[in-house]
Amino acid sequence: MQNFKEILAKQGAAVQEQGQEARRGAAKISGNEVDYEAGVGRSSTRQSQAKTDLAKAPADQRDAKKQEMKDLSDKAVTELEAAKAAAGEKDGQS
Repeated sequence: MQNFKEILAKQGAAVQEQGQEARRGAAKISGNEVDYEAGVGRSSTRQSQAKTDLAKAPADQRDAKKQEMKDLSDKAVTELEAAKAAAGEKDGQS
């Protein structure tokens, strides 16, 4: 009877640990989603502002504004690729 109780206690501890690991994993994923959404929102806001500035810019300043929009787009792509790489590294380390 003592062995049976020990086995149940060990299994209960293992199940509890698995539950904690699952909660940690879910929190990590949720945090990554929040980071992604915040990054996309900032990028989108910057792009919208640059587009508005371009529309309002005098003709002699439009080339500079177009370059600014291109730079923002390139930066967004670079940041997204870096985030994907970081997420892949984090997932591989878990």
